[in-house]
Amino acid sequence: MKLPAWLNQTVVLQINITIWKIVLALLLLIYGAYVAWEIYWYRQVGLYFIKWHTHIVFTTLLCFLLWLPFLLFHKIFRVAFTKNLLLSTGTVALLLVLFEIFLVITGMNKNYMEQRSGYYQSPYDQNMGNYYNIRQPQKEYLLESGEFSFTRVTNSLGYSDGEWKLEKDTNVIRIAALGDSFTEGDGAPADSAYPVVLSRLLNELAYKVEVFNAGISGSDPFFGYKNFTDIILPYQPDIVLQTVSSDDMLYDISLRGGFERFGNDSLLQLKKAPWWEPVAAASYLFRALMKIAGLDIDNPGGGVKNKQHVAKLNEQLQNLIIKYDSVAAFNNVKVIWLIKPLKHEFKGGQYVFDYTDVNSVFPELKNTIVFDLLPCYLQHASPSSQTYSDFYWIIDGHHNSQGYHLMAQCIAPVVAGNIKNRKAANALSD
Repeated sequence: MKLPAWLNQTVVLQINITIWKIVLALLLLIYGAYVAWEIYWYRQVGLYFIKWHTHIVFTTLLCFLLWLPFLLFHKIFRVAFTKNLLLSTGTVALLLVLFEIFLVITGMNKNYMEQRSGYYQSPYDQNMGNYYNIRQPQKEYLLESGEFSFTRVTNSLGYSDGEWKLEKDTNVIRIAALGDSFTEGDGAPADSAYPVVLSRLLNELAYKVEVFNAGISGSDPFFGYKNFTDIILPYQPDIVLQTVSSDDMLYDISLRGGFERFGNDSLLQLKKAPWWEPVAAASYLFRALMKIAGLDIDNPGGGVKNKQHVAKLNEQLQNLIIKYDSVAAFNNVKVIWLIKPLKHEFKGGQYVFDYTDVNSVFPELKNTIVFDLLPCYLQHASPSSQTYSDFYWIIDGHHNSQGYHLMAQCIAPVVAGNIKNRKAANALSD
């Protein structure tokens, strides 16, 4: 018996609807399983769980939730206006998802650590390290990015260096190099870190020196001061080299604060992340919108455009320099502050952060001087027609071996001059 045509169409329509319901149910099941999996890893590792696929799924969910009220509105009223509104908002939501996918593919709006390691790391991580931000003692680890990979081994104190001896030869000038990854030597083999090269250069000039590498990736001058006073002073350094950069000022100190980060209970008291950080971490699109609104997860102070914030940073650094000098004077130590240029600053020929106010402090201090590395970098590069790309890794931004050699070459004459002055002063006192 042949069924009527209209009945055939009804059966086909019902079958199609059933198929679409099954497909939709499977998609929702897969999506639910994925979300449950991501929530599990969030509970295990925090925001470290975020990967490239997290961005796409999260933005898709966010856009769907924003579009859902328009869908419900249309289901209730079902008029031409609601239909047009539903289509237009749906189109916008789809375009936003496609833009998120574009940002994932191109890498735009990634922060530095995402470019380097491939996953999100919160700058507000309350478990960033111990009181001194040093590594675990006697551990092997890698300094790596997409451009390089170099092995390091820490000594018994947690620094990327050989063992230090407390006993000191009176004929040897002991130098402690404090700073961040540019002192530790990130981006080059251990024997190319600037403190190692500096030691070779000074010994070649007939100066008997020991150079301790107390550089720690992610450190800043306030951590440097605490390492100096609490750990390094017993080793009787004659000279301390402390680096400072625009990133130290505008990011690290902005995020961590100054001395207020050091609590009385030997625990770091770091600033808390803004409530919207998880959304910014999971969506490049949201980051773009936040920047338009003047909010930046990595730069809460507003950068150099916020004059009041910059003035506060200057005041914090000035106080640190004065306190550093006071401890150094009491222990007969010379402190040399090294202003180091980042890749884009070397390329542009000027610093992002204005050190003018900070520099005004140094002439008043007897045991502290400052040396700006940028003019020396530019002077060495100009005659040989070398550019920033010869001294820095292009994507990562750290020095390569040639860059650390340049850094040591620029620092060596300053240190040698201070050694001469120290020996002359000791001769007069004898």
